[in-house]
Formats: sequence, C-alpha cells, structure tokens
Amino acid sequence: MGKQASTYPPEEQRERWKKRADELDMSMSEFLASMTEAGIKKFERDVEPDFTKAELREQRADLLEELNQSRERIQKLEQQVYRGERQAILDFIEDNPAAEYHEILSRIQQTAGKRLTDHLDFLTIEGEIESNTSEQYFVVEDNDDDGGVE
Repeated sequence: MGKQASTYPPEEQRERWKKRADELDMSMSEFLASMTEAGIKKFERDVEPDFTKAELREQRADLLEELNQSRERIQKLEQQVYRGERQAILDFIEDNPAAEYHEILSRIQQTAGKRLTDHLDFLTIEGEIESNTSEQYFVVEDNDDDGGVE
C-alpha cells in the first residue's frame, strides 16, 4: 500500500466527489488518485493562446462584417416579401375599404406585371437568376466549372 495523502475539501465538494466515485463504482481513495493523475496528464503549466489579440480582432471584424451582410440580406428579403402579393392586397384594401373580391382580383391582375418585374430584377441583382437576349430566365447553378447557366 502506498503512502497516505490527505485533503480537506468543503463538505459540498466532498459530497460531489463521493457521488461521482459511487457512480464509477470506485472508493474515494481510488477516485481521488485517478482524478489527480488524469488532471496531471491534461494540465500543462505553460498555456499558449490559440490566437494573438490581433488575430482575434481580425476575426471579430470579419464576423461583424458577415453579420452586417446577413442583416442586409434579411432586410432585402423582407422587403421582397412585403412587396409581394399579400402586401399588394393589403395596400389595395387600405386604400379601398370594403373592397369586393372582384375589385381586389382586378387590381392584382392590373399590377402583377410591375411586381413580377421587381421580383425578376431583384433575383437577377442577387445573382440567383440570369436572362438572355430573348428574355428567357435561368436559375444560376452553384457550379465552379462553367459559370452555371443552363
């Protein structure tokens, strides 16, 4: 048997150790010895930071820029949704309280071309679609080989 070592932890800490030792089916002595060895193996006195302060600042700046770009994209998408059919219906009803179904339908049919043009322009600017000289539209594929227009 090895030499004895003593420790005097607070009661709460000793109870946590005892509970964990019981879970591992170990005596307190075995638990303390194995946890001490495990701690020594994982502990290095000299700690090297993963990144310098300058690198962390640069990463932070990059993340902030990415966050701002994401916020702008969300704002554009929200604007696109609000300019959609539902918003057109709401706008018409606000301007024409008690509008009847056929009046709403007529208005949506009359103004659909403008909204369609807005949506196509937005998708083109965002790089999601492309058109040719014949005004045919194609989805831009994420393909590095050929630019992706099918």
